Amino acid sequence: ELKKDKPFNQVLVDLYTSGIPSTSRIERIKAHIEEIKKEFVGSSEFKQKIAYEKHLLGMALSGSEVDIYKNPKVDTTCKNFVKIRDKTRCTLGVIIEDVRKIQDKNGNMMAFLQVSDNTYMLDGVVVFSRQFTKLGWIIEEGKPVAITGRKDGESFLVDAIEHL
Repeated sequence: ELKKDKPFNQVLVDLYTSGIPSTSRIERIKAHIEEIKKEFVGSSEFKQKIAYEKHLLGMALSGSEVDIYKNPKVDTTCKNFVKIRDKTRCTLGVIIEDVRKIQDKNGNMMAFLQVSDNTYMLDGVVVFSRQFTKLGWIIEEGKPVAITGRKDGESFLVDAIEHL
């Protein structure tokens, strides 16, 4: 029986062990829930809820993963990025949605990123080879990061990336 006064994670456990999913899926779902619990021990219910949604549904419905992490350096959102003036420096708190790595004309690796936060999705995030050499290890799909750089037309040229 599902009750509204239970914590969200217990509601999910009750739901997935109630026989609604097929019995062949129950063990796999229980294993996923245990994996999430280990990773988010001691975290807030909101953070756990977003983690459960992202892990089980493939996307967070209650908010963005960016909402979990606060970074004082973040000073704009993807939605507001289109409104800022060209050449303006700013920092975005985002999730890396897609990474396209290519070789530049000199044969060095660089990347084009698609990022999102709880307001919008932003294409045209460029990590040139000099920054990619230093920051490539942190560039991974699904990672929450703070990216600092400047607006150049419709693009965002990255100077720094750090974990949120």
